[in-house]
Amino acid sequence: MTMQVASAKGKNPILSYMTFYGVFEKVWELEYDQFHVLVFKCIWADNNSGVKTDDLGFTLVNLSKVGFKDDSFVLGSLANQFFYNEDPTDHA
Repeated sequence: MTMQVASAKGKNPILSYMTFYGVFEKVWELEYDQFHVLVFKCIWADNNSGVKTDDLGFTLVNLSKVGFKDDSFVLGSLANQFFYNEDPTDHA
């Protein structure tokens, strides 16, 4: 679940599922007395122009369409493992 607001002054936040696609740029491990926290700095693809689903149901992500520049961090506990493979038929 991700809390979302329409703007920085939004007064009606909503909880919903939202998927983000991106590349890890940096990783930090914050050490506290009793626990450790992983934080990832990411370059996120824009969900509107950089992500689409093809006819077979595969998610296609164009990492050159960058989005969420002001929200580049994610807690390691909230990130899922992912991989990518370049499309050999995409010559763009």
